Amino acid sequence: MQPQQHSILRPNCPVICAWVCAACFCVFNTGCQSTKPNPTKPNLKMLSFAAPIAKRPSDPPSVKQVSWQDDDLKLHQVKPETVGLIPLTVEEPQTKTEIAIPNFEERGFGNAVSLSQLEQLLLSAHPEILKTESRILALTGKELQAGLPPNPTVGIAAEDINANDGAGRYGVYFGRQIVRGGKLALAQNVVRSEIEVAQNQLNATRQRLLIDLRRRYYNALLAEETVSQTLELVEVLQRSVDTSEKLFEAEEIAKAPVLRSQVELQNALMMVRQARNQRTAAFRRLAALIGEPDVSFEVLAGDVHDLPMMNDFEMAFDQMLEVHPELSAAFTDIERARRELSRQKAVPIPNLTWQTTMLYDFTTDEMVGAFQIGMPLPKCNRNEGAVYQAEQNIQTSIHAADQKALELRDRLTNSWANYVDAKIQLETMDLELLPKAQEAMDLASEGYRQGETPYLELLLAQQLYMKTKLGYLQKLRQRWQYQVEIEGLISDFSTGCP
Repeated sequence: MQPQQHSILRPNCPVICAWVCAACFCVFNTGCQSTKPNPTKPNLKMLSFAAPIAKRPSDPPSVKQVSWQDDDLKLHQVKPETVGLIPLTVEEPQTKTEIAIPNFEERGFGNAVSLSQLEQLLLSAHPEILKTESRILALTGKELQAGLPPNPTVGIAAEDINANDGAGRYGVYFGRQIVRGGKLALAQNVVRSEIEVAQNQLNATRQRLLIDLRRRYYNALLAEETVSQTLELVEVLQRSVDTSEKLFEAEEIAKAPVLRSQVELQNALMMVRQARNQRTAAFRRLAALIGEPDVSFEVLAGDVHDLPMMNDFEMAFDQMLEVHPELSAAFTDIERARRELSRQKAVPIPNLTWQTTMLYDFTTDEMVGAFQIGMPLPKCNRNEGAVYQAEQNIQTSIHAADQKALELRDRLTNSWANYVDAKIQLETMDLELLPKAQEAMDLASEGYRQGETPYLELLLAQQLYMKTKLGYLQKLRQRWQYQVEIEGLISDFSTGCP
């Protein structure tokens, strides 16, 4: 009688290998692919000319930097594959990110650039907007991950090794954890709320940038208007100097009035130089916001005297409650907190874990199978603390939305009051003060030319006219500032330009 073999290397070992291969094949082909949820694609609501944010072409696109010429507003034509205002350098040449910007020649950019064209350029290429959009796309990956089920497990099992001087039992096991209670779907709902909050943050970013752009745009228009008004004043003072010199040559006045008129003319010329410097600075600030600090403008299309009217505060407030992105984000946060409460309530539902084992007994040359299934008992931990916290977070989000509504009403109230004050002052200056100051200066100038009005009276009339003109421009600037603030509060920025 031959002694019993203690080595596990027996002729039946190929059978075990076949079991292992079959088990691995079953594990990796059961259920994982069919249970993968599709990530929700965010609605970034990009402009029609904006290309996809993360398009990966087969060939690396050429990268060019767009610059605006100093002599005119004609922009360099770029290919559709080029990047925006800032050149991007990517280490991996096969995975360059492509960001398309509008072709300015095809879209009719001429010497006069309008506000809508600048808004389109800002929304298509500003890095802060692109950063927020990339964050939304990253959250879609988080949503996908939240819905993925746990991976199956597979391994080798051994029992009764060296028991009764035998080789024991050897085989394989595999198992899975089944997530119950719809916890994966609930987790995805929470992430979807995060995506909606991020989309509202994107709208708020668009709102802030567009408001800033409009302020700088109208400041540039007003700076151009200031240059025109100071040049007009120089013409008036130049006529006074010419008249003074003629009267002095005719020995009808002394030299002192001539010197005074020349001093006033030099002051006006200094104001022209300052106004031109302010215009240059205003254009540079506008160019810096849209992403090209070296841009040079010839003309901005627009009329600062074309003022839209707003008369109903309550209607404006109701419109603000409907479209303001900060308030929309607060409401979305309430929904996110409610979804989080649903997820926390599902946490105590125990997950089911099962495992099956196939063993070969080398002592009896028989196959032995085993199966086990289990779940935790929610006795000591029913997730009560997390559920209570989620309930209170809902109340916190509701109070935050109420606070945001009151805060926005206060902001609208202050802007509206300032707007009405500037409107009243502007109408008074336009209808009463400016015509009378113009008439007073014309009468004084005519009397001075006839030798009937002393130069001091003409000087006072000119100073009054200049002060009234510059004051009118200042009130016009304030009116546009409050106008832009109110439009920013009541306009819908979810699709870019309102």
